Amino acid sequence: MRETTGTLARRGLFAMAAALLLASPAMAADEARKAEAKAMVDRGIADVARLGPEAAFAVMNTGEAGGYKQHELYIFVVEVATGKVVAQANDQGRVGMEVRTMKDVDGVPYGELFMEKATPEGAWVAYRRENPVTKQIEPKESFVVRSGDYIYGVGVYN
Repeated sequence: MRETTGTLARRGLFAMAAALLLASPAMAADEARKAEAKAMVDRGIADVARLGPEAAFAVMNTGEAGGYKQHELYIFVVEVATGKVVAQANDQGRVGMEVRTMKDVDGVPYGELFMEKATPEGAWVAYRRENPVTKQIEPKESFVVRSGDYIYGVGVYN
């Protein structure tokens, strides 16, 4: 049976619509996690303004107990002047580390990218890192914001 150009075009449009419908929930979930990441960054900045850096970082470093670690989302904060991590809700062993030395498994210097790209409006930095939930190396994007003397970030695994 011979198909007409119109039939082929309709099949192509149907396939595209089906792909969009299937991708839509995943895309919506990614956007929701990115919104959560931005909200956690905003909350961190507000807590530093309200409590002062030392008290706010102590809360952030408690992770889940302080509300700064939720599933695979967690906050980290870097002091701009020193480039050192001052808060890390997932792994407090990283506190005090020089962020500029941090690279992902592919050699991407994501710590240096945090320092370069962070603005008051925020920027996304892509790299790969171990997901604390799945324990697998996965693509990650961190939203980083420079506010005052610090860079605040929260990452989303893709």
